[in-house]
Amino acid sequence: MISLNWLKILVALGCLLAIYFSQQDRDLFKIQQKVYTLQDDSFEQLAKLQEQNLLLKLNGQTKLKLQVAQERNRIARDIHDNVGHLLSSSIIQLGAIQIVNHDSKIERPLTELNTTINQAMNSIRNSVQGIQEKSLTLTQALKPILANFTFCTLEVEGEIFQNLPDEKSQVIVMTIKEALTNVIKHSDASKVIVIFRELPAFYQVQIKDNGTQENGFSQGMGLTSMKQRAEEISGQLHLHQSSEGFIITLILPRKDQNAENSFS
Repeated sequence: MISLNWLKILVALGCLLAIYFSQQDRDLFKIQQKVYTLQDDSFEQLAKLQEQNLLLKLNGQTKLKLQVAQERNRIARDIHDNVGHLLSSSIIQLGAIQIVNHDSKIERPLTELNTTINQAMNSIRNSVQGIQEKSLTLTQALKPILANFTFCTLEVEGEIFQNLPDEKSQVIVMTIKEALTNVIKHSDASKVIVIFRELPAFYQVQIKDNGTQENGFSQGMGLTSMKQRAEEISGQLHLHQSSEGFIITLILPRKDQNAENSFS
């Protein structure tokens, strides 16, 4: 028979083993929890990176399309201003020659030359119209940027401005793009509001988010670039951060209302 002392020893060993395995279970549980936390963080970071890459890709495509349209319009203007001007001068000069000409032998050749030059002028005009690409309006440029922002809830208040000069449209698009990229990179916001206000003296665009964590964007290159773009066209850019969130305010003066409704 097992003596009482041995029984006590076995009980003690059993207790020690129970404590040991219990501790192992707790350690294993903690390790599993850490693994799950790391997985969650990894998935969250991956989602943010995918969102950021999508936005950057979209912005790159929009920028390329704008650059192509701008170059096409520049070529069309050069043809119109240079070749068109020379042909117009030729038509005027030829008309003057026809008025003072009294030689019947060259009357028909002059008429045919006049017809040819006018045909060339019409051909140039049609070619220029074909080369020119209708530039994106502000609404068209912003639509894909706003539609593809899925990091958090996005609301738009007010009407997107119409009939803006190109340089104002460009600054607005770049500012909104930078602001949304900033939300993805730095913010824990659950909601972003883009507000358009058209006032008698100026246009105002505000991008507001309800993020509460410190926003590192206020000292970054993005802010400097946005401010420079605004100041180049006599505009202003202001930032405000509080416990309620982060606000970027862009103010552009209302000038040059004769500009075309285009965005090149």
